[in-house]
Amino acid sequence: MRAPARKPRGRSLTRRQKAGNRRVARERVVAGHGIGRRKVWRIAADRYRNPRSRHTVMVKNVAGLHNRMFG
Repeated sequence: MRAPARKPRGRSLTRRQKAGNRRVARERVVAGHGIGRRKVWRIAADRYRNPRSRHTVMVKNVAGLHNRMFG
């Protein structure tokens, strides 16, 4: 996991740091949108109440349906 560069007190970020922060932001946006779209299926939004042994299978099925619809 990468974190964006913080601005030093009393100074500004360099061009290289700003470009790096933009790269980090792009990656975070993609991940955030993917998680948000999966929450449409409510498996990631609600409490999982089925047996633990079936959780992985359920998540994989939802991911497959999601990829089929939005991929």
